[in-house]
Amino acid sequence: MKALGAGDYELILKVTDKDGEEMLISGDKLSGLVYREGIQCPTIECDFALVDTSDANYMEKILVGEKVSLTFRTKESADVTVKLVIYSIMAGGRENDKVANIFRCMSDEAFRSLYTRIEKLYKETTPTEIITDILTTFVASSKEVDTGIEAEPLTIAAMRDKPFDFIQSVCKRSIPSETSQKGAGKGTAGFTFYETSAGFHFKSMDELLGAESDGGAYAPTTSKIKGEKEVETYYVNVAPNADGTSDEDETRVVQNYSIKDNNDLEDQLYRGTQANLVGFFDPNSLRYTEEIYVLKGENFDAMGHLAKGTGENPNIDAWRETPSRVMTKVFNNEMYELKSERAEEEKYDKIKQYLAQQLVRNNLGKNQKVEINIPGNSTLHAGDKIILQVYKSVSNVDSSKKDRVDKKMSGYYLISKVAHKFDSGMATTTCLLIRDQNNET
Repeated sequence: MKALGAGDYELILKVTDKDGEEMLISGDKLSGLVYREGIQCPTIECDFALVDTSDANYMEKILVGEKVSLTFRTKESADVTVKLVIYSIMAGGRENDKVANIFRCMSDEAFRSLYTRIEKLYKETTPTEIITDILTTFVASSKEVDTGIEAEPLTIAAMRDKPFDFIQSVCKRSIPSETSQKGAGKGTAGFTFYETSAGFHFKSMDELLGAESDGGAYAPTTSKIKGEKEVETYYVNVAPNADGTSDEDETRVVQNYSIKDNNDLEDQLYRGTQANLVGFFDPNSLRYTEEIYVLKGENFDAMGHLAKGTGENPNIDAWRETPSRVMTKVFNNEMYELKSERAEEEKYDKIKQYLAQQLVRNNLGKNQKVEINIPGNSTLHAGDKIILQVYKSVSNVDSSKKDRVDKKMSGYYLISKVAHKFDSGMATTTCLLIRDQNNET
């Protein structure tokens, strides 16, 4: 393979036509391609645009449901190869007076999940076992499931649910076990199921949002839940030298940097992220109880955190223990028992634990959002962590390098979504980065 520079790429796209023949799509007939992954998405996705010509006749040859094979690589990366299914074909815009048609793709398992239904009771079964059974039995997948911190056993019934919809219910109900090799202490409810080019992943949000403490001076963290030791650093607001270059590797220099959300307290209050109250009604006993969940003390310490935090804030602490959201929920533990004796309360449906916890964990994890564009880097995947070293926009030229770094915005981030775009002979990667708090300044 030839050496590639920043923004260079190699790409091979093959599509099976209606007659079962595999076509290689190349040259000016392929007018653009975007490949996407996300930690909240159970499937990889790809959109590509083809220019239909009299010798190609793509709109006649390629139908919905056809198979797609995609292989690509950028600088310093191995080949990324995925198998997909076309689920939609749309007329796109014009390119150099030519009409480009857009073909939208998802993984074969996701496509099969659209027309498959599950009727099954999983009784006192671990979430990993449930998800593995669904993938192998109902969507015929041979892909491995990458897991981390294990979750407590669940009892849950699928009632004609679509496989991937049911997996989302499992994720919400999953509660980390007391201890694990990767974690310390009992974490908070809330897992996510997603797919990358490497396969499927079932991970605790605590683990995804946790990191090592040795990220350097610009990436402090107090997380008890550890992450990868090797994390790449990317640089924001790098000042060019006199010759237009910079001291940093050009593949690690962020081209565009945009803050999407940054500690929106109004949104936290609206969603009940800091404190909420849930009223539970059991129709079997006609009992109504209320539970208050407050994000402080052990509840907060048990979570994974990508940043060290900003310490105490008297303007905020005054309302931390006041529930800003009230929810109600009817739950029925008897649905899992076929006997005359009363079901053991909270043995199966642990709704009083997971409902408030997973809501807070999910909302808090997206408290800070940053979007970056960098030269194409196909080694980055959803669920990876990176470190941003953000330089202040206006700095004294005589200041030392460490004094020019914005310590509050720098640090660990989790890649929530990643899109690799191949267009006009250039590869670019866009990442949506998230974490739950800023670093101390």
